[in-house]
Amino acid sequence: MKIPVSVEQVKGNGYFAKALGLTTQAPTREEALSQLKQLMEAAPAEHGETVWLEVEDAQGLCFGLLQRRLQEVQAEVDALRAAQPNPWLRMAGIFKDDPYFDEWQQAIEDYRRQIDEDPNIP
Repeated sequence: MKIPVSVEQVKGNGYFAKALGLTTQAPTREEALSQLKQLMEAAPAEHGETVWLEVEDAQGLCFGLLQRRLQEVQAEVDALRAAQPNPWLRMAGIFKDDPYFDEWQQAIEDYRRQIDEDPNIP
């Protein structure tokens, strides 16, 4: 039987492997996978028996779990947004007291008008 395993390289600290609620860390990818396999083989003896559970609406169950996780992630994102104000807000008003700002805006407007009126520019 094949089991999906997540393997991550840990910067400066080898590899981290996890699957079925079990985790391991080792200097090499192969060692991490080998250790994880040993943990999986020992798990039923140490933690009781592993059984398969028949679920009537597995697709609906998976959809519900994904939907719940999506809501959790959205709540985390909302909390981060609330904790960190919009980075563009600190730029707001930086030209408020700039004596050249109105002149600059007028130059932009004049240039755009010139471009719009020039028949040679597509």
